[in-house]
Amino acid sequence: PLYVVAGGVAALAGLQRPALDSLLARIVPHDQLAAAAALNALRWQAGAIAGPALAGLVVAYAGNVPAYATTVVCFCASVLMCRGLSPVPPVEHAARPSLRGIAEGARYAWSRPVLLGTYAIDLAAMLFAFPNTIFPFLADELDADWALGLMYSAGAVGSLLVSLTSGWVSRTRRHGLLVVFGATGWGLAVAAAGWTSQIWLVLACLALAGAGDMLSG
Repeated sequence: PLYVVAGGVAALAGLQRPALDSLLARIVPHDQLAAAAALNALRWQAGAIAGPALAGLVVAYAGNVPAYATTVVCFCASVLMCRGLSPVPPVEHAARPSLRGIAEGARYAWSRPVLLGTYAIDLAAMLFAFPNTIFPFLADELDADWALGLMYSAGAVGSLLVSLTSGWVSRTRRHGLLVVFGATGWGLAVAAAGWTSQIWLVLACLALAGAGDMLSG
């Protein structure tokens, strides 16, 4: 049952994220969109850092039931806040979602080598070097149950540091090379995290992996 519920949560998140991202552009004035996007990214990164870290500590010291109960309360609060949003009417003359639209998007991406290369690199990194599923086993092997939540948060810490210092990226002309370096750094950092036997080095490597992921994304 736990796996079924987890799969359902992931499926619903796949609907929630695109809807939330598209809603931002509809309710925020165009001249404030960049600032709103920055605040939205900061919100996500803060949640990705604090949420897993606190949840890991609750699980380690209080058990699973309090952790899941807290999650349910947070979801309920989120639903209540969403109910306070005013309904947003659909865009006039907007094309209805269809398989044809998906095919057109795929053809567009296929006709742009830069997009296609970026997708391929990111897909390879996520398929062959995404470490989240082994964090519980790694924490158990290193006798560091208390650090499980920190493992999930470490990548977001690295991503946040890159975001805060990313001004130099706009002055770089070879963005494709940055994508390659970022994805390569992600893979090497994940491999190093699996190789070391010190929990703090594991966390540092995962933070570096998150930095590489943000750089390549």
